[in-house]
Amino acid sequence: MPVSAAELQEISAFISEENNDNIINPSYLKWWYFRKPNQSWSFYKVLFNDHLAAIATTNNFSFKYGNNIVKVAMPQKVLTKSSLRGKGLFSTAYFATEDNNIEEGVDFFLTFTNAASTPIFTNKFKYSFGQAPKLKISFSLPHHVFRHSYAKIVDDIPSTFYDRKIVAANNSIIKDASYIQWRYLNYLPNDYLIIELGNRENEKSYAILKERRLKKINILMLMDFLTHKKENIRPHLNLLRYWTSKKQYLGLLY
Repeated sequence: MPVSAAELQEISAFISEENNDNIINPSYLKWWYFRKPNQSWSFYKVLFNDHLAAIATTNNFSFKYGNNIVKVAMPQKVLTKSSLRGKGLFSTAYFATEDNNIEEGVDFFLTFTNAASTPIFTNKFKYSFGQAPKLKISFSLPHHVFRHSYAKIVDDIPSTFYDRKIVAANNSIIKDASYIQWRYLNYLPNDYLIIELGNRENEKSYAILKERRLKKINILMLMDFLTHKKENIRPHLNLLRYWTSKKQYLGLLY
């Protein structure tokens, strides 16, 4: 049956106990699913002898795929109580979300699995392998500190920035003001840095960064990049690299 917002305390306790996951709490679950701008998700539980035995979730997004806009369901938490594994509850929970999403008109499913769940998704749920995004790093260089970066930290992205069309990459989530506000500013906003980037013509772009630690060295991960013109991407990312070097980070992950 579907999970309601009133049950999130019980659900988060279940996740914490079974998955040793202390990051997931009721506030996180309410933000990540129930307070999404597009109000599209699937969240199911399975009871066994009247006790919570399994859960499955998807979070759904609109993607730009080629020249089309498609609705994508992304399976995330599929979890069975350890003492009840082997009874088919994992599949029962998962297929409840899949059936619900198909009824809602989802075009396809996309998930990022780990070593334990990959065989289940490929063999039992018949998922195919996709090409994983490549993680790259641009290292900070000494001469960057002498470059003028035209970059500064800001608290928010001005609402007027969204009056013009934002460049959308193929095979990516479609992002607008409500998405950016929900994803980065409504929950733990201090976890992110928003950098305003510009040039002499006053064309602005915005980068959203998250600090990471790599063997006790600070590094920045590029979470999102918003701009109005494709030709701004390379020069403004260079400005971001210069800023990263000046702030004494090892480099930029993207």
